[in-house]
Amino acid sequence: MYCNRTLIFSLSSFIKKALCLLFLPICLAAQNSDSVFLQLGEAIEREISGGQKHLYRIKVPVKQFVKIKVEQKGVDIAATLLDSSGKLLTQYNADPRNKGVEEVVMTSSSEYEYQISISPSQKTLPKGSYLIHFKESRIATEKEIAINEARMLLLRAVKEWRSGNYNDSLETTDKIIAIWNKYPNEKHPDFHRVYNHLGILYRFKGDFEKAEFYYSKSIELNEKAFGKNHISKTNILNNLGLLYHDKGNYPKAEELHKKTLEIRQNELEPNHLLIALSFNNLGNASLRRGDKEKALIYFQKALDIREKNLGPNHEYVASTLINLANLYTDLDKAESLLIRALAIEEKLYGSEDTRVAQSIYNLCVIYSKKGEYEEAKSFCQRSLEIVENRMGIGHPWTSPVINQIATINRLTGKYDEAEKFYKRAITIEQNTKGKYHPNLGSMFTNLASMYSEKGEFDKAVESQEVANNILEYNIKLNLLIGSERDKLNYLKTLARFENQTLSLNFRVEKKSQAATNLAINTIFQRKGRVLDSMSEVFNSLRQRFNEDDQQLLENLNHTTKQLVDLILVGRRKLKANEYQQKIDKLSRQRENLENQISLRSSEFHSQTKSFDLQAIRKNLPQNSALLEFSIYYHTQSETFDLAGEKKTKKAKEPRYVVYIVTSDNEVQGVELGTVKNIDKAIVAYREALANPKHKDTKELGKALGEKVFEPLRFALGNKAHLLISPDGLLNLIPFEALVNKKERYLIELFSISYLTSGRDLMRMQVARESKAPPILVASPTFGNAKLNSTSSTEKTKDLQKSVTATRNLSDTYFAPLDGTKREALAIKRLFPKAQFLTEVNATETALKKIKAPQMLHIATHGFFLEDIKDEIKNPLLRSGLAFAGANQRKSGNDDGILTALEASGLNLWGTKLVVLSACDTGLGEVKNGEGVYGLRRAFTIAGTESLIMSLWAVSDYVTRELMTDYYKNLKAGMGRNEALRQVQLEMLKKKNRQHPFYWAGFIQSGEWANLEGTR
Repeated sequence: MYCNRTLIFSLSSFIKKALCLLFLPICLAAQNSDSVFLQLGEAIEREISGGQKHLYRIKVPVKQFVKIKVEQKGVDIAATLLDSSGKLLTQYNADPRNKGVEEVVMTSSSEYEYQISISPSQKTLPKGSYLIHFKESRIATEKEIAINEARMLLLRAVKEWRSGNYNDSLETTDKIIAIWNKYPNEKHPDFHRVYNHLGILYRFKGDFEKAEFYYSKSIELNEKAFGKNHISKTNILNNLGLLYHDKGNYPKAEELHKKTLEIRQNELEPNHLLIALSFNNLGNASLRRGDKEKALIYFQKALDIREKNLGPNHEYVASTLINLANLYTDLDKAESLLIRALAIEEKLYGSEDTRVAQSIYNLCVIYSKKGEYEEAKSFCQRSLEIVENRMGIGHPWTSPVINQIATINRLTGKYDEAEKFYKRAITIEQNTKGKYHPNLGSMFTNLASMYSEKGEFDKAVESQEVANNILEYNIKLNLLIGSERDKLNYLKTLARFENQTLSLNFRVEKKSQAATNLAINTIFQRKGRVLDSMSEVFNSLRQRFNEDDQQLLENLNHTTKQLVDLILVGRRKLKANEYQQKIDKLSRQRENLENQISLRSSEFHSQTKSFDLQAIRKNLPQNSALLEFSIYYHTQSETFDLAGEKKTKKAKEPRYVVYIVTSDNEVQGVELGTVKNIDKAIVAYREALANPKHKDTKELGKALGEKVFEPLRFALGNKAHLLISPDGLLNLIPFEALVNKKERYLIELFSISYLTSGRDLMRMQVARESKAPPILVASPTFGNAKLNSTSSTEKTKDLQKSVTATRNLSDTYFAPLDGTKREALAIKRLFPKAQFLTEVNATETALKKIKAPQMLHIATHGFFLEDIKDEIKNPLLRSGLAFAGANQRKSGNDDGILTALEASGLNLWGTKLVVLSACDTGLGEVKNGEGVYGLRRAFTIAGTESLIMSLWAVSDYVTRELMTDYYKNLKAGMGRNEALRQVQLEMLKKKNRQHPFYWAGFIQSGEWANLEGTR
């Protein structure tokens, strides 16, 4: 369904409340009091509640300036000026707070007697009071008469706009501007409302550039009149947010709606309708960014306020029901909400209103999904007819409807009609919203699907390439600001486009190099994208790093620490629901801080440019091959509506694919098999790798190698260096330990380095300067286990076992690692300038204070908390490292536990190498397309160029042997990867080290050059 529904159509329904606070509708109820004659200078204080109306009369001579002040005391008052017969002249509600001031200002024309109606702005408002004071009556100046005329014209312009007469409204507004231009230095509060109205007019006409100009002008004038954060500014911010939503800039829209909500919540009662409007618009922004959970919360809050204030059958309630329907995958439930909303709107507006047309369109989408195509087509055609009659042919609101008609034709095999309607929708979208609106991505993808079904494969690839370029533009826009969660959710909404692109390659266009290149470029654009974005955000901020930046990062680290303490120490005496509420609160605080950091970084750092195949190939060494693995769902005849939900045929089970990229040959793509079968082989091999007593390890390595390596072996030619970018569970195996058909390990044939994605090759070109000599951390004094006096002997014995893969840290004892001190001392002899932190000095606090050392070697216990996703939702809280005092289970700034989430906040921009000489440091939660959420991701975000990590619980003695020899090779000038490979090859020659458990546990990721940067 079309998520913009309430942002376009319900704004027009809501505009009576939210277009401009000056023109809020007044709910005049039946409980009207007799009119009171108000004398000049007289002040009257009265109580009033929702549903009541007080009427006052005043007598003034012709051409008289009149000012009446209404002071609100606990209730938001709206004032209406009427002539003696009760005809509406104008309305006043510039201040929606329950404690504020409304001013009725006018100049009299031919009338001698006027009426002023006073009533609460909402029927449901509780009792409050107000003071009405007839302050001034005098002969009006020429300027005051002109301003009053402008005010009357603005009221007329709004009426013309509401009736759909946009050109008439523009002509009337031009007359207002002509009046105001006579007073260029005037800061009258009505002036900014004129520009706000112009912004709305041009937005509804589809001229977004002019709309943004006038909104910005309105904000400028509002701030001159009222200051930076006056409540009246929120209406303009709200409208500007809606404009950015229409333009497809959802992060900016969300930012503006959050700012609007913040000001309104500070100034208004919690159940104010303007707060409901902000919740409603935030829900739409969240939905378009892929966060349905957050959208549901916002929509439900909006619905609760609206139903409480307005009852179940109000237009605003109907608009929220439509938004909720957009969230549901249960088509029957969505249909029932839409039918209810349509009934409300038809009763209020009649059958020919554009709001009714939008509800009819949403029902068309539902019936299309249900396969009821004839009924769906009838609904869409009716919707299009209404919109074109009211708004004109080619209006931007028509393109989603036309796109849906095209899709119905395609689904029923009418391809020529489908093509005609798709192209028509695309033309309208381009003409009204530009060439990069996200809706165009869906439309071009639909067109590609149609061409594929017709067998016109070249056109299919061409259309899909256009779609992907549009979406790449929007990816950069949406990843520029926001928390990591926001960015992940947004990219999830685009997975279907990547699936279709790879499907074109492997199911339709196997022999097309254009299809292959399009597929690999799409993977380059999507894979690991959030990791790159978060790393760039933090590192760009660290490079600037003024006092404000430092405080922001300190706040983030402090909040992170509080969250870690709460989760790792446990809920103690807290009830389960209280414990979860505290976790959720701190998680939200941390997410908000990430948002602020992204916003601050975006001020001076533009998102990384798109990397394409040509640029990446140029940075590949001659003797190397990039193996870019990916997981995709094969799609066939998919339909993408603008909300991105519909798939006409169920996607087949996911499959692994790999693309082989070299500097001198065309890219080749190879489909490897189903994820289910390959993952089964990976799990079996990992179990064998982690157990040195396992007898059939080599056979399992060969079986897995036949699935993921042999199919691409021929494409490698004589390349000696493999740059592997894994996906899925392939992240958790050492490719070095795979076995080929000749019973040889791949490490014997290739030098292997690991990348997050091929884009790493471009990021490696950015120079980073180390800020300090190497730092060695080893043999922390973990302390004795902190046991309760009631602990049993068996419990005590269990705690003496050092476990790294566990369920709960409270049941984990970190045993001493005396051998790691000898390991670090051996390294220090090779690098005498290295700083050495050991025993009680090997603290979490000391590590957090480091600033970009050349190398960071950490020899301690690592841990990974298993199977507790429901309890700890952020996977970076489930893995970490133990430091001094870890067994004491203290809370506070230094509890001896450094989680991956905390490690991501370290300052390692300039660090050449991090070595995690500990167990399971390469583990974590695997997210397809984004790698492993654990320590490896954390240290990448922190800024290190290269990382050595372990894939299972390694032997302390063997690790010490491996690490000592590794640093000898580094000292001798070997590359960061080759130094490790040579040690592993030497170990493989030893009879008691041939099992991969001993030599294959550590892998190198990132830059493979030596410490001086030579490859």
